[in-house]
Amino acid sequence: MGGWSREAVSKYKALSKIDSEVWELIGTESTKVVPDTDDDDVPATGTGVPKPKFSENLLRNILDLDPGQQLELCGYLAKG
Repeated sequence: MGGWSREAVSKYKALSKIDSEVWELIGTESTKVVPDTDDDDVPATGTGVPKPKFSENLLRNILDLDPGQQLELCGYLAKG
């Protein structure tokens, strides 16, 4: 299937149960993780990239929630 492993297809299918509005929120928040700088200097403290708020493991825990609950929970997480 397009070079995907069986495991990758399984993960994709499971995560596709997440509501599209939630994916939009996750995408918006994920773009905030990438530093917006043209500076070529290496940061003094490692990469300088903050830890993302959403992980695959976290998202697996919301699969059984209804779309409204998924959005509410991820909204709270996005706000911190």
